[in-house]
Amino acid sequence: MNTTRASEHKRWIELSKRIDRSGKEMAPCARCERSGRKCVALATTSEPNKCSECTRQKKSCDVKSRNRMPSLSDWSSIDQQRRKLQDEEELAWQSQQEAIAKVLRLRRLQRQLDEREQQLIRSGLNSMAELEEKEEKE
Repeated sequence: MNTTRASEHKRWIELSKRIDRSGKEMAPCARCERSGRKCVALATTSEPNKCSECTRQKKSCDVKSRNRMPSLSDWSSIDQQRRKLQDEEELAWQSQQEAIAKVLRLRRLQRQLDEREQQLIRSGLNSMAELEEKEEKE
């Protein structure tokens, strides 16, 4: 490494160390999250710019976008998605209740059919017995 590049590299390392010392731990940027490192960045005008690790590696950093204040549209989007899920859940419950009601109705109809069958059997047996009695009398 030539002297110019070496001194430039040292400047990036020094800057990284200073960010580490005077910065704040933030929600991790993608690079720090992947490597499992804590993400330290300076909060300049309440918005971090670049974390110490990305500065040291001279890489781009998304710490700013990951630590920004949520906008009203962000909250609105969450609320809208929540309402949609609640509506879908309500429809699922209604469908389930309708299905249970149908099963109960079908079981009731099956019991009625079984009772009718039993009545027909009894009536048929009674008729057979009456016929046999009649035949015996004749």
